[in-house]
Amino acid sequence: MNRQWGWVALAAAVALAVVWQFAAERERPAEAKMGEPAPAIRLASPEGREYELRPVDGEAVVLNFWASWCLPCRAEASELNDLAQRHGDRVRVYAINLTDKDRVEDVRGFVREYGLEPPVLLDKSSVAAESYHIASLPTTYVLDEQGLVAWRKLGPVTRSELEEALGLKETSSAGD
Repeated sequence: MNRQWGWVALAAAVALAVVWQFAAERERPAEAKMGEPAPAIRLASPEGREYELRPVDGEAVVLNFWASWCLPCRAEASELNDLAQRHGDRVRVYAINLTDKDRVEDVRGFVREYGLEPPVLLDKSSVAAESYHIASLPTTYVLDEQGLVAWRKLGPVTRSELEEALGLKETSSAGD
């Protein structure tokens, strides 16, 4: 009888392991790969407004991943603001905070202190960070008008680099 329960327990453990593996596989977020469609991701702002991270009405998208404690992220806030001000009619800029490594109060403080203007989104469950393989901060991606992953930069980014990646260089004013 004990031997029979041993086999039942072993079979149950194997079945549980198989079910867990399939569940874990399904929960993995889609991956962002250069030249391929960007993963469908929705994130919310600290105020609760939801945004879909994809092009709308033929506009390209800039996704900037940051955290309040990241020193280079502080330096690039003005570059993101400048890009959004100059090209906001053709480009959507999103500042995605890795909230699992930050506190919402710190996010709000950063936005106030550095005047970050693009919509700030909270990646509370790390879905976007995992999909875009964020291993260092800041990291910036560009999605083209068709929603394809077109460009990536590890480290701080400048408005000029983003304009070039977006094909907007020729439209910026002289002397920039």
